[in-house]
Amino acid sequence: MSDLVNEKYLLSRLEALLFIAGSPLTVSQIAEVLDIPQGQVDKLIDEIESCYSDGRGLALQRHGGRFQLTSHPQFADDIEKF
Repeated sequence: MSDLVNEKYLLSRLEALLFIAGSPLTVSQIAEVLDIPQGQVDKLIDEIESCYSDGRGLALQRHGGRFQLTSHPQFADDIEKF
């Protein structure tokens, strides 16, 4: 698997993990599940945060060293109506 394909695959795995997690995850939890070094998790977190920073419906939230995928605050009114 090429490095680019592998990175996209890891990003997809991270996204799925953040999506189903019931609470914010630490870098060490993510590294353990994905079986990758913590430094690589940091890079993936930065990449996924960049992906979600351009007006999408979801956002990556940081909670004191923990990470969680949430609905974007911009759409809070819609979420509350639902």
